[in-house]
Amino acid sequence: AAAAKAAEAELRSLEKKRDSRQKEVDALTTKANAVEDAVFADFSKSLNLSSVREYEQRQLVEEQQKEGRVLELQAQYDKLNSRLQFEQRKDLPRAIEKLRAAIAADDAKLKAKRAEQAKIEEKSETLRAQAATTEAELAAAKEEQDAKAAETKKLKKELKNFSDERARLQARQAQLETDI
Repeated sequence: AAAAKAAEAELRSLEKKRDSRQKEVDALTTKANAVEDAVFADFSKSLNLSSVREYEQRQLVEEQQKEGRVLELQAQYDKLNSRLQFEQRKDLPRAIEKLRAAIAADDAKLKAKRAEQAKIEEKSETLRAQAATTEAELAAAKEEQDAKAAETKKLKKELKNFSDERARLQARQAQLETDI
């Protein structure tokens, strides 16, 4: 019982000290608030607030609301994501079948395009061969034309020489006839 009374007395003593300290803390807090109010008076006045603590309280409330909205949106996102994954898994066999059908259709188109390309290449090769033959014929015709042109030039030269010789001979004959 004596120990209990001693503990009770000590508890009261500690409570008095605590209360005294709390009063000191409250007094210091009041002073700090007054200094804070003086320092932030212009800021508070510009926002139509009575003190900077009112601003801090508003910011705290806004921040808590933002966090609440973020958590709410995150929960909604997670729920939708889970639903999407479920739906994707549910439709997976049908989606795979669609993809297989699309792949088969693309393969058929690819085969058709390759066959068409082979025909085009074959026709192109035929046209190249025809072009080469035509070029060879053209070159031969040009050579023949050049040879004929050279022969024509030679014959014209000979004809001119003969004409000149004839004119000379006629002139000589005319002179001989006038001399007789």
